[in-house]
Amino acid sequence: MTKKIAIVFPGQGSQYEAMGKDLLGSRVYKLAKDILDKDTYEAIANANIEDISKTRYAQPAIFMNSMALLDELLNKYKDLEVAAMAGLSLGEYSALCGSAMIGIEEAIGLVAKRGQIMGQGVNGQGTMLAIMKTPLDTIEEIVCQVKKSNPDIKNLDIANINCPGQIVVGGEFSAIDKLEDACKERSIKKTVKLNVEGPFHTSVLKPSADIFRQELEKIDFKFNKDIKVYKNLDASVYGRDQDYVDILMKQMYSRVMFEQTIKNMIDDGIDTFIEVGPGKSLAGFIKKIDKTKKVINIQNLDDIREMSEV
Repeated sequence: MTKKIAIVFPGQGSQYEAMGKDLLGSRVYKLAKDILDKDTYEAIANANIEDISKTRYAQPAIFMNSMALLDELLNKYKDLEVAAMAGLSLGEYSALCGSAMIGIEEAIGLVAKRGQIMGQGVNGQGTMLAIMKTPLDTIEEIVCQVKKSNPDIKNLDIANINCPGQIVVGGEFSAIDKLEDACKERSIKKTVKLNVEGPFHTSVLKPSADIFRQELEKIDFKFNKDIKVYKNLDASVYGRDQDYVDILMKQMYSRVMFEQTIKNMIDDGIDTFIEVGPGKSLAGFIKKIDKTKKVINIQNLDDIREMSEV
């Protein structure tokens, strides 16, 4: 039976010390050296974890890493038939570029701008809380309760629905503290404050999305009928005549529907997932969504060299 393969790409938070050092000679990194400003490229090339954890550097660094690894994978497996692509947050841009809906040179510049704009937009305005082993409707109920009890809260939103047992909420610092307390009162045993610069995928980023629209409007999007690309916004597939600018603008401040995306890919016949880029978080999410599906993880050149088959 022929495998139906999807490639998925990680988002911010997957970066690690010395990431991409083995890829500095790649086509993607050479292009980026000419496109990015000197400070940004050097921060990415040096790959000091403190620098590449900053949103302005993390986003282009992770994107470049994913695209360079995808190049290497497709060079090794020239006959690899990829049916679909998706990504988590920033990873959606890797999927759009990997499927040739956005050209690589345009995408490098666009992602760098996204990192700058988002970093400025969230800086110091809050944080995020991962809530484990709790149904979505319960979390929605608690979020509503916290907002109702504290009418001064301006920003508290569900940001990521990653997999069964992991949902992330973003908001201002005081709102997240109150949410954490409310979770304890409901006997929710595990919550984790994330080490992030601010509350991504929440309403605080609406002004940033308006600024980013100007960058998106410069992009020459192309529809690719051969590879399905799934949206974070609603877990559906990009269509030919959709407003890509509007979709990606809204993606910045809306929920990331990753769990539903994977379920929809499986419903569409995908049985093998390849995670391309730093970290193994998506592989973990996919296994929690459906442990029967094959998941391959590629986060450096050694992983590609050691692959015997897909």
